[in-house]
Amino acid sequence: MPILFLVMMAMSAAMAVKAGQDQKKAYQSAADQAQANALYNSQLAQQQADDERTTRAAKEAEEMRANRRRRAVIEGLYAKSGVLLEGTPGAMLTEQATVDAENVQNNTLQSLRKRQYLIRQGQFSLLEGDMQATAYREQGKAAAMQGFAGGASSLAGGFMSYKKV
Repeated sequence: MPILFLVMMAMSAAMAVKAGQDQKKAYQSAADQAQANALYNSQLAQQQADDERTTRAAKEAEEMRANRRRRAVIEGLYAKSGVLLEGTPGAMLTEQATVDAENVQNNTLQSLRKRQYLIRQGQFSLLEGDMQATAYREQGKAAAMQGFAGGASSLAGGFMSYKKV
């Protein structure tokens, strides 16, 4: 009977330790997944920022071409009508050119802000992933410690019970 009791006590302790180690592995997997997700999200945000930059460059070039075409059409219409581009007509064209340039700059600034936001979002994603992974790892350590404590408790309880018998 004592041998069987000792075997049962050892198995109980081993099962508690094994359960703690299994939980630690599960938390480590969760930590690895959190970091992988964060890296993916960061890379996705960086790709979106790169796409925004490329798209904005093309749009800026198109806006500038459209502005030049519009001014050329207006100048052509003035020339066709015989109106000189001095005075008010010239000032209006200059003012329109200034407004067009400001519009292009404002659109470019909005695009820059969007890119900066996306980059910060990617950086935040990495930070958040690291924090989640650290939390999971700490939970894994705690689970392993709890398993060892449970095993030690089983052994201690078993020895106490064995001494009474």
